[in-house]
Amino acid sequence: MPCPKALEHYYLQLKDNFLDQWASRHSVSEERCWEMAALALKVDKGDNPGGYFRAEQYFPIWVIDLRGLEYVRKYMPAATEDLKDMSRKDAMIKFAFEASRSPFALNCHLYGLRRHKMDTVDNAVLGISAKYVFSSERGEGGGGEVIFENSWEKAR
Repeated sequence: MPCPKALEHYYLQLKDNFLDQWASRHSVSEERCWEMAALALKVDKGDNPGGYFRAEQYFPIWVIDLRGLEYVRKYMPAATEDLKDMSRKDAMIKFAFEASRSPFALNCHLYGLRRHKMDTVDNAVLGISAKYVFSSERGEGGGGEVIFENSWEKAR
């Protein structure tokens, strides 16, 4: 993105989507949440992530509930260690790139699908973005396996 302000607004929207769309434990793996949170903290706090930060601004609530607030605060500096030489702009670009990869890309609309009416949790997800449409089964530990992916170019 050539405009720094547009990149910043795109990052902020994706960060919002990250906290909202991945709010369910079955949305995505915990590992991917830590990776995204580390990048977001790098963008927001720079090379000093060890200070105070509000975990709920960087992690979906289910990760905090699973690990506990103290655990998240204790291990977050270690999660950002590999990013210490990365610039703020590069961290924003990497966040946008990682947020845009499937399954469960944050730059697309997600629709939960259930096999049976009585199911209480979505079994699969249909995702629609500007570039492609995909369907993904949800795994037990979060994340999922892409069943179908097709670019709009091939749909013509």
